[in-house]
Amino acid sequence: MDLSIVKDIIIPIAAILAAAVGGFFSLYIYFENSKLRKAEWLYSLFEKFFCESNYAEIRQLIDYGSEAEIQKLAAAIKNRSDIALEERLVNYLNFFEFIANLWLLKQVHITEVKMMFEYYIKRLGDHQFLNAYLADNGFEGVRKLTLALQKGDHIFVYGTLRSDAKNEMYKLLAKHAKLVSKASFPGKLFKIDYYPGAVPSEGTADKVFGEVYEIIEPESILPLLDKYEECGPGFEAPTEYVRERRSVTLTDRRTLTSWIYIYNRPTEGLQQITSGDFLKPDSTR
Repeated sequence: MDLSIVKDIIIPIAAILAAAVGGFFSLYIYFENSKLRKAEWLYSLFEKFFCESNYAEIRQLIDYGSEAEIQKLAAAIKNRSDIALEERLVNYLNFFEFIANLWLLKQVHITEVKMMFEYYIKRLGDHQFLNAYLADNGFEGVRKLTLALQKGDHIFVYGTLRSDAKNEMYKLLAKHAKLVSKASFPGKLFKIDYYPGAVPSEGTADKVFGEVYEIIEPESILPLLDKYEECGPGFEAPTEYVRERRSVTLTDRRTLTSWIYIYNRPTEGLQQITSGDFLKPDSTR
C-alpha cells in the first residue's frame, strides 16, 4: 500500500469519523442530561404544587369541597367578604397562570402539562363562578390552557342543539365537534319555553335523552355555546343554565363524563316532559 494514501486520505477520513462519532456522543450526552434536568425541574413544579400548604386548601376545596364550602368561596369572590381566602385563591390561580405561560412560550409541552396537572386545571372549568373570575381578572393563560386541555372532551345536548332539532346552532356544533352516540342523563326535563331545561335527579326512572359529541375545537365552540345558553363570563348570576360535568350513559351502556347545560332556576310551575325526550314529548305534567 502506498503510505502516502494512508497519510493523505485514510488518516484524515478516520480523524473526521472519530470526530463525528465523538460529536454524536457529546450531543447524546447533552440531550440526555437536558432531559434529566427538565425532568428534575418538572418534578420540582409537581412537588411545589402538591407539597406546599399554601396551595393545599384551595386545591382540596375546589376538588371535593362541600356545596356550602364552594358557595362560601363564590360569595367571598363576589362580595369581597373574605380577602384572605380570595388571596389564597389568587395564589393558586397564579401558579397555573405560570404553567400556562410556560406552555405558551413552548417551554413545556401540553403532554407534560396533562400528565401533571390536567385534572386540577379542568376542575377550575367545572365551576361557573371561577370561569367568570378568570375572565374578569386577566388569567388569560389559564383560560387558553383550560380550553386546550378540553380537546377530546364531550358534551351532552338534549334540546335545541340536537341534530334533529333543525336549529342553526347545531350546524356550528357539528363544525367543531363530532357525534359519538345517542345517550341519556339521570335527570328530569322541563319545558321552559320553546326550549327545555334538564335538572339532575336520583330517581332510577328519571332520564333525559339526547346526544353526545366529542369536542374537537373547544376554544372555538364552548365560548359560543356558553353565549347561546347565556351562561358564563359576561352574564349576571344566577344564569339560566350552568355548564357542568356529569356522567351520561351511551346506547351501548358505556358511561363517560360529559359537559351538560343544567337548568339553574326553580322548576316549580314548569311542565315536566315525562318522556325525557324534547323531540318526542309524549306527555307533560
